[in-house]
Amino acid sequence: MRDHYDARYPFLFVQTTEEERLIRENREKFGEDVQFFCWDIAAGFRQMVKLDDGGWAWISLQDQKDPAAALAMAASSPENSILFFKDFHEYWAKISVVRATLNIKNDLIAGKKTVVFVSAVKQIPPGLANDIKVLDFEYPDEESLRGILVKSSVANQEPLPKDENQISAMVNALRGLTWDGAESALAYSIVKTGKFDIRTLLDQKASQFKASGALEFGTFEEKLEDLYGLDVMKDYVCRTVGNQKARGILIYGVPGTGKSHFAKGVSNWKGWPCFILRFSALKDKYQGVAESKLRDAFKTIRAAAQCIVFLDEIEAIASGISSGGDSGVGMNLYKDLLIEMEDSRGCGAYWVGTCNDLDPLIHESGGAILRRFNSIFFADMPSAEEAKGIAQIWGKKEGVSIPEDFDLDGYSGADIAKLAEEMSMQGITAEEARKYILPYGKAHKDQLEAIRKKAEGVCIWASPRQDNKPAIQRQAMRQVKRPT
Repeated sequence: MRDHYDARYPFLFVQTTEEERLIRENREKFGEDVQFFCWDIAAGFRQMVKLDDGGWAWISLQDQKDPAAALAMAASSPENSILFFKDFHEYWAKISVVRATLNIKNDLIAGKKTVVFVSAVKQIPPGLANDIKVLDFEYPDEESLRGILVKSSVANQEPLPKDENQISAMVNALRGLTWDGAESALAYSIVKTGKFDIRTLLDQKASQFKASGALEFGTFEEKLEDLYGLDVMKDYVCRTVGNQKARGILIYGVPGTGKSHFAKGVSNWKGWPCFILRFSALKDKYQGVAESKLRDAFKTIRAAAQCIVFLDEIEAIASGISSGGDSGVGMNLYKDLLIEMEDSRGCGAYWVGTCNDLDPLIHESGGAILRRFNSIFFADMPSAEEAKGIAQIWGKKEGVSIPEDFDLDGYSGADIAKLAEEMSMQGITAEEARKYILPYGKAHKDQLEAIRKKAEGVCIWASPRQDNKPAIQRQAMRQVKRPT
């Protein structure tokens, strides 16, 4: 912000819910010759003054509630000033306020003044788009989070662990939270458990992300060891995740073949947080809100550094682009996703997308989304050997025994899990439970061939190809070791 002020930018826009941190941190960067003012509809015009003890405080200047008049006050404020206007996007709905904003531009430039519009929603009218510079305000970095942790430790008289690895784990658990959010999570952990408990911190982070809408964070139970098969894909991901050049993979395939389980299992194997980005949660009746939510999600992902980003049924956003009726929102979201996946290379995020239909991804934008992934895998129906392995895993989970010679032809992994569940729930044999299962491979035999045909020439088979087994048969990876 200092550079933009020195360059005589009249208007800046910062999208954040941390307005006080924004002002506080910039107050530290500016010399005392630059005065700070702020305006909001509730408190009116205020000035920040230095106290005798060296601190800073706001004093009220005028109880001005009219937005246009507040802009006029900004134009007549002292030279060398920064003026923070909060939630001002709400008042640009009136053309008179838009015009009042434009009218003070030259006065601001001449007087070395900059108006900074601060809002949780990025919403700038077209008439001001060329005059307002948008700045990013990132979440607290590792150094700041360590400072918050130390401050909370002193305030709550709770000593920090002597083990640096434990402290790093706490800091990582706070990544992606606002300053206030991190303080609240730490305070809650003390109240709830009497200490700084990492699982409690993660649960608090999950609840805060849930409130934001588009991004879901959670502690999932899925493990790669519980996902039998898909050995080619497992081998590839285990060798590439964490590499600076790695972007991620897209998994196309038959429903119920473990695509979602795989994404969550990778995060547990690697010990990284897993974020689920849900495009359906971005819908909003107000223009600009969906794009704003998506940018907030990307901001959180970048702050978290090393993480798994799970894009479930990614074809939904591509297929919605040309459906119409959203004033171009779908196209904007799609473009933002393409840019973020391209720019985030090397930042630590590993994207795992899943889809049940390749057509929208191939036809929209010339398949641009496919090129954002390092590799595209096809998850087919399990082979006979894989089906037996899956049956053993789910039999153990449900406390039942599925006979080795039980005919699982046409059963997907999800079908086998359901079979074991029925056996456990009803206390019946596999043969008796069969009548409650409609295997995907038998119910959708024609669709299966169409799905496989689409995968040809586009995807790598996630498991060794069964139609060419003698040529590529290899030792399957049964267990995946946790990295040290």
